[in-house]
Parts: sequence; structure tokens; C-alpha cells
Amino acid sequence: MMPTRSGARWAASSACHRLSGCARGPAAEPDRYYAQVIGAGGAFGDLYGWSFSRGRFFSDQDVASRAAVAVLGAVVRDRLFGESANPIGKTVTIRNRVFTVVGVARTSDEEHLESVFVPYTTLQT
Repeated sequence: MMPTRSGARWAASSACHRLSGCARGPAAEPDRYYAQVIGAGGAFGDLYGWSFSRGRFFSDQDVASRAAVAVLGAVVRDRLFGESANPIGKTVTIRNRVFTVVGVARTSDEEHLESVFVPYTTLQT
């Protein structure tokens, strides 16, 4: 498992999990990829000065409501859905739980490019 930065307000947990995403239709076998999953608060993207090639980061309301939403790093997006694909509104499965993709982070941090970000409260359930 890769090291992660921690702080009580914005990162509660990280672990490496197998992800699957389906971008090729319901009859196709989903692609699988192992990635670090990081539980974060709504301010995480702002702390790193992220912009988004697609979508947005999840909100404080998403965190409070334990929403099953995810932000993908570009490498994860490319592996699951294809290079430069638009995965917004599509789903990924993390530990048998389905998450809706709400954003693709634009960052130069290699660790973040290969990670998936979900509300930390969602990981607690």
C-alpha cells in the first residue's frame, strides 16, 4: 500500500482495493484494476489545488450524507473506461459497493493519478 497524507478533517482512511468499472455495456465483463482508495473530506481537492478534466470533487454535503460517489485519478479512469473517456455518471465497484463517478482529478501528483477518492464517511459504513 502506498503512503498517504493524513489529517482528521480530510483524509480518514486509505487502502488498496480491486475496482471494477463497466463502460462497455451491461453484457460485457467489467474491467478490473487495483488502486488505492482514499477516504477524504470535501476540502481535499482544494488543499492540493486540483482542477478537473471532467466533473467535480464531492461536496461537504456528499460527505455528510455518506454518498456513494467517487473521484478518479486519470490513470484509474484510463484503465477502467479507456483513455480520455468521460466516466461521469458511470459506476465503479469498490469492495462490492457501487459508487457513481462524479469527477476526474487533474493533478501532477502520481499517487493521486492512480487513486480513487470517496467520502471518508462512506468508507465508515
